[in-house]
Amino acid sequence: MGHVTENLAGVIERVYAAAAEQGLEPSGPSFCAYPEREFNPRHFVLNAPVEGNFVSAGEVRVAHTPAGPAAVILHIGPYDSMSSAFIDVDQWTRVQGRAPNGSAREV
Repeated sequence: MGHVTENLAGVIERVYAAAAEQGLEPSGPSFCAYPEREFNPRHFVLNAPVEGNFVSAGEVRVAHTPAGPAAVILHIGPYDSMSSAFIDVDQWTRVQGRAPNGSAREV
C-alpha cells in the first residue's frame, strides 16, 4: 500500500501550495478524514489548518472542523491494518455510551 503515502504526499503538496499562493502558513498538523467512518485509502479528505482566511481554490476547498470530544487510538503498523483500528475505536466509543459523530480522522 505504498501508493497511499505517495498519493497523500501529492495531495498535501497541492493543499499547502494553494494556501501559500494566498500567503497563508500552516497552523497545525494536517490530518485525513474518512467520511465513510472506515479506512478507505481511496476516499479521504485532507484537512490542513492554516492561519488566516483561506478562499476555496479549484479542488482545494474551505472546511471547518468543530471542536469537541474525541476518542483516540494509536495505530502502529501498515495502512492495510488500519481498518481494525477504526473498528476498535468505534466499538470503544459505543461501550462508553457515546455515538460516533462525523468522520473518522487520521493525524
